[in-house]
Amino acid sequence: MKKMVLVASFMALVSGLVQANEGKVEFGFFDTVVSQAKKFEDAFRQNDRITGVNIDGRSFALGGEWTVLNSWSSVQDYKSGDKNGSYGVLVLGRINNKKLEDTLYLSIRLQPPVIGEFKTDISTVCGSKNNPVFVEVSRAEDKYQSCMKIIMDSYVDKGSDADRVERAVKGYAAAYGLTIQPNGAKMYSVDMYESKNATSIYVDRYVASDGSDLEELKRFAQDLRHSIRRSFFGE
Repeated sequence: MKKMVLVASFMALVSGLVQANEGKVEFGFFDTVVSQAKKFEDAFRQNDRITGVNIDGRSFALGGEWTVLNSWSSVQDYKSGDKNGSYGVLVLGRINNKKLEDTLYLSIRLQPPVIGEFKTDISTVCGSKNNPVFVEVSRAEDKYQSCMKIIMDSYVDKGSDADRVERAVKGYAAAYGLTIQPNGAKMYSVDMYESKNATSIYVDRYVASDGSDLEELKRFAQDLRHSIRRSFFGE
């Protein structure tokens, strides 16, 4: 009987280790932007399986389970210590039958500048470049900006981190013997940008167009936007 209890306890522990959960990072009152960035990297480890992101008590759902392929952070120096800000970056993927079928890139502003507003021109995120098959701009104010677009092309610009994202995806696939989409394959890119005041989240989901449902991709972006607004921005 005792042996059975021990076996059951062990299986419960193993189950807990592989169970996908909300990836979570907490900051202390005296954390600098540098220490916050380091905590972000430590909180999201390669091969973690997550269904959502929680940044210091503010969270949003990712619409299913994703595997962490890589994470990093960066600190922006605004020439004055009290204006510094930090970003956390996640590269996530979905794996099926030894194939990396779907990737998700997130750039999250962890700490906005204390002085002044940070504004991104949403036309650079959701403009007409690459002939989008779907565009929706729901906010274009100074303090509240929101847009999403879906494009289909053999090449998709993945933003300022494009080279690093590509290396992260290819490096992970090579390390674990996974196949990825060949060069020139038609891909959907779902771009989304949400900002409130000086806090922002940029999302890019990158998936093969073959077998993908455009309406499902729209729903994914809309559901993610709703979760960010409700649970992360607290609207």
